Amino acid sequence: MTNTKITYLLGAGASALALPVVADMPHRMLVVLNYLKETPDYVINASAITNDHIRGIHGQQQGFYKDFEWLIENTKKHASVDTFAKKLFITKKRSDLLRLKALLTIYFILEQQMHDADPRYDSFIASLIEPGPKMPPNVKILTWNYDFQFEKAYSAYSENNTLHENQRELRVTPSDFPSPSTDHFSISKLNGTTSVYTTERGGTVYQLLKDMSSKPTFNLLVELLQSYHNLKVGHDQYESMLCFAWENSHHTKFVLDEACEDVNGTEVLVVIGYSFPFFNRLVDRRIIGSMPKLKKIYFQAPDEGADIMRNSFRSIRDFSDANIGLLRQTDKFFLPHEL
Repeated sequence: MTNTKITYLLGAGASALALPVVADMPHRMLVVLNYLKETPDYVINASAITNDHIRGIHGQQQGFYKDFEWLIENTKKHASVDTFAKKLFITKKRSDLLRLKALLTIYFILEQQMHDADPRYDSFIASLIEPGPKMPPNVKILTWNYDFQFEKAYSAYSENNTLHENQRELRVTPSDFPSPSTDHFSISKLNGTTSVYTTERGGTVYQLLKDMSSKPTFNLLVELLQSYHNLKVGHDQYESMLCFAWENSHHTKFVLDEACEDVNGTEVLVVIGYSFPFFNRLVDRRIIGSMPKLKKIYFQAPDEGADIMRNSFRSIRDFSDANIGLLRQTDKFFLPHEL
């Protein structure tokens, strides 16, 4: 493996074999909601409630289902859930934005626990990983996704199913671990991640999900419901780590600052499943502007998607066609020959 500095920039398409892209999200949300409503393990018979604890859980469930239906209906009305979130942010509907982020946090945890990781992450890791296990220090990952697909796939190599420990090994930001470094492999999540920042634990990033290998259990659901309540009401001690980059929160600002410093030496950029949407443009310009040594770019997406990505990129930075590669096969993440 060479010492060429390679950066991957991932969008929703990079997790599309496990998680829904924009058009499919309302349907997949409804599938998860119906799963919770209809699976016997999660259904509490209201007529059989015998104590206050179960009564409280039942009440939280019903409130969560109602809010989930609200998110599904509003996602249908907008180009994407991100668009709806931006609308709530601009119109200063803080309580609804908190509710949206709390719902997305719980939804993505449940969705990922119901399915295996996108197999392309496994293939990618298998190609690059070295004994230790150790990922190559000249490779950096920037992702607009708040999922834990990479961590879930990597757990098969670390032989540890704890999300917390796999984020430590992969140097994921934001998390409780050291920020990215030019001397290490790292993953920077530009839109945050599905976890909770809590001052109750001394100002730490708390993982709602412990074991990535198990299917959703009733006990997990109970913990998620309680956390959902705290996040939804904006409890002073709890804050969602799912933060859209355009919010310019202290969490996203920290991730962006660290990521831009980390990718400064990038020579090759591989963009997978990311279309450079207009409302991310200021952030994208800063990221790409932090790569003064950039020599080659590869765009990977099916059909005309790669052409669209290239054309959108040109509104951010002019780049010669001679140094651009368009890749339309998406069964595996592209590994440039410069690696």
